[in-house]
Amino acid sequence: MSTRVEQAQRGNSLTRGGAIVAWSSGLVKDLRRNRILYLMVIPGVLYFLIFRYVPMYGAIIAFKNYRILQGFTGSPWVGLKNFETVFSKPKLR
Repeated sequence: MSTRVEQAQRGNSLTRGGAIVAWSSGLVKDLRRNRILYLMVIPGVLYFLIFRYVPMYGAIIAFKNYRILQGFTGSPWVGLKNFETVFSKPKLR
């Protein structure tokens, strides 16, 4: 097998338009060769997407005047007004 450098020097599939073809065929070969490793990564990626990334969308409520019927995207943006309200109130005893 020749290396990519040798292929580029000879002009095989890595020069100009052929670079995309060589890259995609190399990607397919890598996916086939390491499919078990990629399958092992899927649960970890799903965990972070479902339990770490998606809940951050709910943090938007703190910066909005949230109304249930309007939802996250329809409620008006108030910025830090909610925080000012909470921290300016006297402590209850």
